[in-house]
Amino acid sequence: KISLDGNQKHKTKHNEYICYECGAIMDRDENAVADLLALLN
Repeated sequence: KISLDGNQKHKTKHNEYICYECGAIMDRDENAVADLLALLN
């Protein structure tokens, strides 16, 4: 479970999303904005 305090199990911040397949760490907030912009275009 991920709370506003972050994911305790994986030690991530609440706005970080880690792609376990590729090992990339992305900012969920920035990614959400990018997704919204992609939908608008």
